[in-house]
Amino acid sequence: MRKIPRQIAQLYAGLGMREGLYTKLRWKLCPYEMIESYLPKKGVIVDMGSGFGMLANYLILKSTERQVVGIDNSLLRTKAAQSTIGKRPNIKFIKQNIMDFDLPECQSVVMSDFLHHLPDGFTQKLFTRIYKNLGSNGLLIIQEVDKRPYWKYLTTLCIDRILNLNQKIIYRPASHWQTLLEDTGFSVETIPAHKGLPLSDVIFVCQKP
Repeated sequence: MRKIPRQIAQLYAGLGMREGLYTKLRWKLCPYEMIESYLPKKGVIVDMGSGFGMLANYLILKSTERQVVGIDNSLLRTKAAQSTIGKRPNIKFIKQNIMDFDLPECQSVVMSDFLHHLPDGFTQKLFTRIYKNLGSNGLLIIQEVDKRPYWKYLTTLCIDRILNLNQKIIYRPASHWQTLLEDTGFSVETIPAHKGLPLSDVIFVCQKP
């Protein structure tokens, strides 16, 4: 599994033992490099469900011409993410419910391991809101859990239960998300992202016409 980049490790060096272990494990298990490759090198990117901010920080590390706004409803995780900002003006983290956030007009929105924490009926409203706020040819990049390959799905389930104690998790197959996104108006490419990982990850590259 991938080694965490030195620059990212340094940003999280001041966290407590539990948070530090979580971020190291999260890096090894999530296809951050693949997610980043689908996003533009310039412009505003909104990271919904940004958690500890590792993806947002990686996006800035790969291009300082990006401006990244991370949104998360967890005070603990948002504070940890905010502690990594330093004096950088092109990254910020906000603690807020995503449906209460005043989503700016932007060209890119990204979500990583986020949708399976949301209740049924909520996601369609969220996709519609994002679609309306994206400019022409805007991108929504989603990394989620698929139910195939099945053994990797079971591994994902076990790890998520450990990392997200007492949280309700609802997994849906990739076909569910593709249909919902296409019904919203996006053109969608579904890309397996589990190669080299023990998890059943998939990436949806969604473009607004």
